Amino acid sequence: MTTSRPVVAVVPFGAKGRDAKAGGIGRQVARRLVERFADDPNIELRPVFLVAMPETKSAAGYLVFGSTPDADLAARYGESLGTTHALTGLYRDDEKGRVFVVTLVDVKDRSAAAQREFAVTANELHRAEPALAAWLAQALGVPAPGLEPETSNEPSYQALLAGFEDETDATLLRGGDPVAADAARSRAFDDYVTAIQLDPESVRAEDRLLVLAAESVERGDEDRAARALEDVIEAKPRSWRAYYMRAELLRGIGETNLAIVALEHAHSLRPLRDADVLVLAELYIAEQERPVQRARPPRANTYRARNAGRGSARARPDPGPGGRRPRSARAGASSEARASATRSGD
Repeated sequence: MTTSRPVVAVVPFGAKGRDAKAGGIGRQVARRLVERFADDPNIELRPVFLVAMPETKSAAGYLVFGSTPDADLAARYGESLGTTHALTGLYRDDEKGRVFVVTLVDVKDRSAAAQREFAVTANELHRAEPALAAWLAQALGVPAPGLEPETSNEPSYQALLAGFEDETDATLLRGGDPVAADAARSRAFDDYVTAIQLDPESVRAEDRLLVLAAESVERGDEDRAARALEDVIEAKPRSWRAYYMRAELLRGIGETNLAIVALEHAHSLRPLRDADVLVLAELYIAEQERPVQRARPPRANTYRARNAGRGSARARPDPGPGGRRPRSARAGASSEARASATRSGD
């Protein structure tokens, strides 16, 4: 296959470490490399999807996740995806320290074109990904992409990678074990909130959380998403996107007053579009017209009960009228919410 630019098949990195976390770090750093080059016109990275990533135990007692294919197998992965190169790697966390060992394979020659070890010093895991990206670009003779770390510190980066891993698990488990999939999705919410709390300027973590929140309109877990966004707002009070998404979710579960407050906050940070101003006006009208003694909908009560005792200093107005919107309306709002989630941040 003739191509005007290098195309690289990225095999999920294997791992050897003290616990299961090492496997997720290896897989998700490889994924992040693909995403980091996603909009680069000079190079294309294509992920290799492996159905199974075996887990074994080494003689020294370390866990081994997946495997690092040799040059011939890596080349075959590349051929199946029509690429010029394949990238393999191993993340190792043992008594000698932490290191990424990566190999760039020339698919046509079925041999290693470049190899490198990247030592990961204490509290510097978040810098490994941009270093790997810079090496890959140099090895292929193309300009390096943006090389800023995704977070400003390792704990936040580890939480971000854990969120990616839990999202992946939720997707893989959805068809066969919905309960486990929902548990993984819930962990992903917590992971992204933690990443933002540890680094409020982490745009990637906020992006992923907002996408999960937008999907909650279809999955029916708006309560969970709204609580996560409340935590984000506490850590990042000037995030208009978090306020806006939270307003959308609260509106969907009948929390009219709280939706008004969230939408007003979003408007104070970034002027709303005309359509959103109309929605805000409709919420005010609905709140003024609601019967004073109208019973609270069960879902709204659930939201308030779950949030009781959370210690938030923010005022909590009385709930609004009505219960959940019909599923057809919620599904229609999902695409709009997802689009809002992907708008640029502050």
